[in-house]
Amino acid sequence: MEQAVGLRSAALLLATDGTSQSDAAIAFAYLLSLKDRSDVIALTVVDRAPIPWGAVEASVVLDYERGQLLEAKAKVTAQVARFGNKKWTIEVRTGDPTTTIANLAKESGARLLVVGLGGHGPAARFFGNETALRLMRMSQTPVLAVDTRMRGLPSRIVVAMDFSEASIEAARLAIDIAAPGATLTLVHAVPWERKDYVPEHWFREHETYIASQLKRVAGWLDHGDKCRIHQRVLYGKPWSCIVTCAEDLNADLIVAGTHGRAFLARVLGGETVAKLVRGARRSVLVLPHAAAFQRIDPPLHENGAQRSQESPSLEGTKE
Repeated sequence: MEQAVGLRSAALLLATDGTSQSDAAIAFAYLLSLKDRSDVIALTVVDRAPIPWGAVEASVVLDYERGQLLEAKAKVTAQVARFGNKKWTIEVRTGDPTTTIANLAKESGARLLVVGLGGHGPAARFFGNETALRLMRMSQTPVLAVDTRMRGLPSRIVVAMDFSEASIEAARLAIDIAAPGATLTLVHAVPWERKDYVPEHWFREHETYIASQLKRVAGWLDHGDKCRIHQRVLYGKPWSCIVTCAEDLNADLIVAGTHGRAFLARVLGGETVAKLVRGARRSVLVLPHAAAFQRIDPPLHENGAQRSQESPSLEGTKE
């Protein structure tokens, strides 16, 4: 993969706007980097300066933009020092935030793109998450949008499973970033509702078949003793089933894969992604179809040993 000039490959790309809604994302990236010894690039993007009416000297515009970049870098550097690791690479770029973040994720060979979600109020949740939503729709790198309440690596995870490569790889990635001993629930949502005119035996036979397929997927994941895997078959609108299941299990992460042809592509397209991100009030991990075929295994320790099974917490990571 072609790398950006002068930029080291990093397992994690952290995108921050320098505000408090990114604090939890930075702290999460810090914990994950401790777990798998990942290099981290922290990126902030500054929109190009608008040109006012009238003649403006080019030097004035350049000085203004240079000042914006320096101010943004200082803000992110302080934020990373507080919640992450001051040794991380800090990148400041100019342009459209979504396009710039997605391009750098591809250039740097990142296996995961971490961003923050907005606050809990309706307005904050709506306006604060637009970049995360756009990234989930266009990025070729898995996107993890971290809720502000996240306080550790995920231990209760709900995976929307449609048996595609993307959804299976999304489940594998979820296991990679999960806390040791986490519970992973594979959820298959059937877009039907139980009605009197639908024979009950059809539901029972279908549930038996889907349950067997979910059990096969659990075996494919080859999780060892990293986590416990459960399965559920639900009926109704998929996004509603997924959110309800996450609430019932008090999950801290919802996971899904997207692809271009099958059912989940429609399920997670358009407004459904927005409903998951804005309505679930939980962290959301989305793995695009393109990423299912370029999975990068987490790095080993320098001595070649497996990653530590200790589960750090966000509490007390930084003064």
